[in-house]
Amino acid sequence: MHSVDLFAPLITDAEHPVWVSWVKHVEYVKLMVQDSYTIPQIIDMDKAIYEAQVAFRKVKQYNGFFKPKQHFASHASVNTMRMGPMRGYAHLFHASNLLSHALLFSFLVATPSCV
Repeated sequence: MHSVDLFAPLITDAEHPVWVSWVKHVEYVKLMVQDSYTIPQIIDMDKAIYEAQVAFRKVKQYNGFFKPKQHFASHASVNTMRMGPMRGYAHLFHASNLLSHALLFSFLVATPSCV
């Protein structure tokens, strides 16, 4: 959850698609794991998920990696309205993003001009 704060000082191209995708991903995960919500917060979560998915699809290295868990995220706001805050499975969802973590790390290591 703190990866954006940790990596931000190292990023020189804040508009790079990989970085934008990661920042958007972290933004919606933070919203998903709250203990309680207001209607405006649920709307913000829905917008953040949409923006993250749009950003993800702009990363050419991610082509073909849109997974069912990402589709599942698109239902998070409706599910939160119906069933309340997510418990347990939201952490499993976030922990399963190892590919995104690996690609972000490879981007940081392989792109000296951005660090």
